[in-house]
Amino acid sequence: MAEESIPHPARGSKLPYYLVVVTCVILCFAPSALAFSCSGIFFAPVAAYLGVPITAFAVTMTITGLAVLVALPVAGKLLEAYDARVILSAAVVLVGGGLLWRSFAQGLWEFYVSAAFIGLGVAVTLYLAAPTMIARWFRDRVGFFVGLCMAFSGVGGVVFNGIGGVLIASGPEGWRTAFLIFGLVCLVLSLPFTLFAVRSRPADRGLAPFTSHASAPEEPSAEPVLEGVSSKRAMRTSTFYIVAAFAGLITLVSVALNYWPSYVSSFEGIYPATAGAVVWIASVCMVGTALGKIIIGSLCDRNIRYGLIFGMACGLAGLAMMWLLPGFVGCIAVGGFLFGVCFAASVVLVPLLVRYVFGSLDYTVIYARVSMVSALASAFGAIFWGLLVDGPGFNMVFIISLALVVGCLLAGLTAIRARKGLTYERAEEEVCGPVGGEEAIA
Repeated sequence: MAEESIPHPARGSKLPYYLVVVTCVILCFAPSALAFSCSGIFFAPVAAYLGVPITAFAVTMTITGLAVLVALPVAGKLLEAYDARVILSAAVVLVGGGLLWRSFAQGLWEFYVSAAFIGLGVAVTLYLAAPTMIARWFRDRVGFFVGLCMAFSGVGGVVFNGIGGVLIASGPEGWRTAFLIFGLVCLVLSLPFTLFAVRSRPADRGLAPFTSHASAPEEPSAEPVLEGVSSKRAMRTSTFYIVAAFAGLITLVSVALNYWPSYVSSFEGIYPATAGAVVWIASVCMVGTALGKIIIGSLCDRNIRYGLIFGMACGLAGLAMMWLLPGFVGCIAVGGFLFGVCFAASVVLVPLLVRYVFGSLDYTVIYARVSMVSALASAFGAIFWGLLVDGPGFNMVFIISLALVVGCLLAGLTAIRARKGLTYERAEEEVCGPVGGEEAIA
């Protein structure tokens, strides 16, 4: 594109940039929250209707996770190569269609198949949409906007869990009404934005990526050149596997959140006040998660080490408080909140770490590959923690969780330091030279 055809965003309307942010917010708030954050309220009523154990219906979540795992590498390439409006809209249709199908389903197999469709869609709406689109449209404050968008998956969980609970309680098959309403909300709320509000890249609207720097150039600059490590080269480095390990470990830690209500209720007869916290412990964690996404994203805009250390410190403090001071309700509440902040790192720090380490050249493809490890940890994490709860007990859960958080901190710091040894390339294959003075990692 000619240099003079790309206006600097400060000289024109900011509306296209805001529309990208709003679209990503909607994708997290509606399809992502409806698919993941609200799944638990359906376990008991649907299992009772089908006459199967709750665990048999809960397998739908594992199927969704496996579908995400399979879809991510393909979805990453599609989002890189084709019109984002088509890919994002198709993902919304998969999630919304899967929810609508469940409202008419009669057999367990239908829930299993619909779970696969939902997983294919969620791979885009939850894992790829916000990190990819924000990174394309913004040069700075990327962490803040990614965190802001991701925070709405938790907000959506709070809102739609309440609505879904009322609908489920409305009748013997109220869960069908809930699935129907959820599916319609997903489609009606999301499709107008994915179809009409966004474009794949700023250049598609004759714009450059947005920057808030006061020192922006007076004249429009040429279209930005993507810089970073190619996906093929990245996946041959040890740094890629360190980043992938970080993604898997932090996701595995975050899945433990599902067992905190059971942990709190286990103190019935020992610490009655603590056991009574079971009704709100999940909500406290969600509040911590929502705020943590924004805080960690903002810290990463300043220095990614700040965001990493803050998130992991909150995780260590939260776990220690819940484990060592269970008799104090205030410690349970603060501990749950701090753990929620650490949970936020699993969806905010991972994409920001990938972008920081490997650059923007093949960001979407590399991030999709790293997210496969997150999806795998999410799919089997509940089983892992469940076996520990039923076997050695919660003491072992806390010991391993603390060790995993320390492992996340070390992996993250190692990946950040290893960035200096990676040789960046430009989109036209010009070598910019190493970011730092160290040699490239083989």
